[in-house]
Amino acid sequence: SLILGIGLGVLSALRQYTWVDQILTFLGLIFLSFPSYFFGLILIYIFSINLNLLPLGGRTPLGDVNFLSRMSHLVLPAFVLGMILTAVLMRYTRSSMLEVLHKQYIMTAFS
Repeated sequence: SLILGIGLGVLSALRQYTWVDQILTFLGLIFLSFPSYFFGLILIYIFSINLNLLPLGGRTPLGDVNFLSRMSHLVLPAFVLGMILTAVLMRYTRSSMLEVLHKQYIMTAFS
């Protein structure tokens, strides 16, 4: 989430007021507005109930020592928490980069 958040924040700042910036800002605000359990429930509904790709429960079966089976139980929680952190980092990076881009020495360097 660190690489994705900083990268999307830089992209959003460099493309200020374009459709890319508007979409990234909208998605960032959506991820920051709703609680994490709400996104978790939506992703459980999509990936566990409808698509049947990931397990519905959060615990591996007893006696199961398969590494991939254990990791499949961590995909949704890690993704939800990572996307919230990505949105925070993206907003912070965008605002910091826009502040620096409007400094006098940067504007002088571009001209």
